[in-house]
Amino acid sequence: MDLYQLLEEKALLCPRRKAIIFNQEKINYKELKEKIDSFARFLFWEKEIKRGDKVALLLRNSSLFIIIYFAVLKIGAVVVPLNVFLREEELVYILNDSRVVFLISEKKGFGPLLKKIKSQAINLRGSFFIEDIIPGENKVLPAKEIASDDLAAILYTSGTTGHPKGVMLTHNNFIANVNSCIKAVPVKCKDNFLCFLPMFHSFAWTVCVLVPFSVGACVTIISSVRPIKRFFITIFRRRITVFIGIPAIYNVLVKIPFFSMLSFLIPVRICISGADALSCDVLKKFEKKFRRPLLEGYGLTEAAPVVSFNLLGKCKSGTVGFPLPGIEVKIVDDEGKTLPQGESGELLVRGENVMKGYYDLPTATQESIIDGWLYTGDMALRDTEGYIKIVGRKKDLIINKGLNIYPREIELILQSYPGVLEAAVVGIHTKTKGEVPKAYIVLNKGAVVEKSEIIKYCQKRLAKYKIPYKIEFREEFPKTSTGKIKKINLKRGIN
Repeated sequence: MDLYQLLEEKALLCPRRKAIIFNQEKINYKELKEKIDSFARFLFWEKEIKRGDKVALLLRNSSLFIIIYFAVLKIGAVVVPLNVFLREEELVYILNDSRVVFLISEKKGFGPLLKKIKSQAINLRGSFFIEDIIPGENKVLPAKEIASDDLAAILYTSGTTGHPKGVMLTHNNFIANVNSCIKAVPVKCKDNFLCFLPMFHSFAWTVCVLVPFSVGACVTIISSVRPIKRFFITIFRRRITVFIGIPAIYNVLVKIPFFSMLSFLIPVRICISGADALSCDVLKKFEKKFRRPLLEGYGLTEAAPVVSFNLLGKCKSGTVGFPLPGIEVKIVDDEGKTLPQGESGELLVRGENVMKGYYDLPTATQESIIDGWLYTGDMALRDTEGYIKIVGRKKDLIINKGLNIYPREIELILQSYPGVLEAAVVGIHTKTKGEVPKAYIVLNKGAVVEKSEIIKYCQKRLAKYKIPYKIEFREEFPKTSTGKIKKINLKRGIN
């Protein structure tokens, strides 16, 4: 089965059941399939998009995001969802690296940006706005047998070399992960999932879209959790039963005024947290305040993305639960030797959900997947009960509200600024913004540089969430005998 067939099956089994609610728009499964088929005909006959072509989506959350995504999949093309927070240079790199031939965007908010990046995308044959799409004529699409190991999407995740890497996920990767999720989480066809996390992110796409579609449930899309009053009205009015968020959202919710006596009126029965580490304090406060279970899981884009989850009724604070059915994990040392319970090492993952590899990066793929095991780069341990606990990151990844930030990417930008000799970026924790990047800079002798000018320089070249929250100038960096900067010393404030 491919992803389109997964949805097509539900259109046959439950055609009148609601599939998507977006603003005042309500679409049932029969209507959703018809819209997808119509858009697929438009893409195939009018735009001549063919099987294997890479099609980028620069779209915010909407019903059209889902419709176009599935339309691309129906004709056998490959979706490249773009992070809408990225800047011009970052988007151009991804378009060129993935050899995108078509770019679909929206006029509102992206019109000027699209004009800038079109001329720099060397493989681009065309682009268009969703506002200009005309439903396809009733021409029959040629029969296509899409194999389960065909590419469905290439999702870009930041790389430690300063450039993002394209994670190749097949139809089977997604479907295997969805099947594992619904075996672990008791979701039903009558559920209504709330989706406000960006659908270009693997967590939102799999858990907020594919999982509900796989059981014939409904997805209610909203653009933001603010204002909070409207957010709660939506939960009550749309009878939301499955709430999916990231720790930053739950951190906000525990701080807002709320009468506990109203908790029994909330239709939500399951709350899920992912994409970043959830503090035990927030978990306890949330469950006490809203009287609903908050279940934390763990995953990464390379695993499509969910790896483990705290089961309903078996949740253990401070852990990310057990591996999902069909997924194996083990903890190893630097030599690849399996470690016993209680000892921390690198977390490895194996299963049908593990990516095909990094696009056009065979060496990086071979280094990340060895004998079928995906080396996650995350440090973890399994306690005496088998629960997985993430204890840190092998590399200096920064996660800000579920979005990955690799310091090397920021360092390259900083080092390109006139007068900067060296730069090092580490993650620091703040009460309001979570984990954010802090930059340490050593200037060339005699150079005079203002922090504000460096920030402006970064603003033109980096997504907002990657811009250093703080900048500190140093005379020199603490280094190892081989000349590597001791970032741990910088974080601890020692030389």
